[in-house]
Amino acid sequence: MLSLAMLAGCSGPLQQVEIDEPANAKVVILEGVGVPRVETRTPFSGRFEALSLRSWAAYDLTFELDDKAASRFGSNQPLKIYGKLVVGSPTEASRHVPLVLRMPADKLVELVRGARSEIEVFVEDRQENPPKELATLTLRMAPF
Repeated sequence: MLSLAMLAGCSGPLQQVEIDEPANAKVVILEGVGVPRVETRTPFSGRFEALSLRSWAAYDLTFELDDKAASRFGSNQPLKIYGKLVVGSPTEASRHVPLVLRMPADKLVELVRGARSEIEVFVEDRQENPPKELATLTLRMAPF
């Protein structure tokens, strides 16, 4: 399991996040303030320091798909998809379960084909009142 917070020497609250789509992609978590560059593959699970639910406090990622993996989403060539992962403070309930960010394949197809400029998936704790957003993954075909 990936632990960015531990690699970066952070001491804030940690939240386990799982990302499984786009499948079979090389994921690069780009170097940032207190965050080292990390490479892994999807699906992956990691413990991330809760930063903020603001896009400026996000983990920047790229998903690189070879032509075979890209073909699932309607492309006949390798792809690079840009992402932002925003992780908020865990709730009591979310401390004990991973946050699974599962991007629907049909949304990825729409993104790759240009029907959408940006797609997003999020996880919230509905036991909170009002529901609390815990993590968001936003994807684009161009850098943010």
